Amino acid sequence: MKTKAQTQMVFVFILIAIVIGLIVLFAYKGISSTVNTSEQVVGAKLVTSIKADVSSLRRSRGSSQIFEYQVPGKITNICFIRSCSGDCSTLYSGSLPIALSSYSADDPQKNMFLLGKGDFVLEAISLGSLDVDYDRDGITDDFHCFKTPGRLKIRILGTGANATIQNAQ
Repeated sequence: MKTKAQTQMVFVFILIAIVIGLIVLFAYKGISSTVNTSEQVVGAKLVTSIKADVSSLRRSRGSSQIFEYQVPGKITNICFIRSCSGDCSTLYSGSLPIALSSYSADDPQKNMFLLGKGDFVLEAISLGSLDVDYDRDGITDDFHCFKTPGRLKIRILGTGANATIQNAQ
């Protein structure tokens, strides 16, 4: 091969490498956006399902049902806080995690919190009138955070006026 032909081949190889690099880059962006979208859908379905289940069982006095929910990977904990009316600042007596205390003081109607890595609040949701009895001893707890390695399994108990969140184990 002559040197002129070799020089032309080098440019062809460089162009091929650039095209392959662009294809890989766009494929990566497409896959990552698809994964993010699917995580958002799972998160929205989680919130909608919990709201619907709490709402339906709240009205059924004495009914109890165990639910298992799929949780997106970005959510590490799901916390439930007992509802209160009026001034809630003295209710929890400093026992709430720092991430939740500011949210509960600002908007006491929010009683379900989705926490991400580092216990950052990703979303705060209102489930209506809610009690928390994690250990099912009949004594209402102020709050409980469930670690969620991909799944959340809870028991929801209807009392007629509100719903009680319990550990499903």
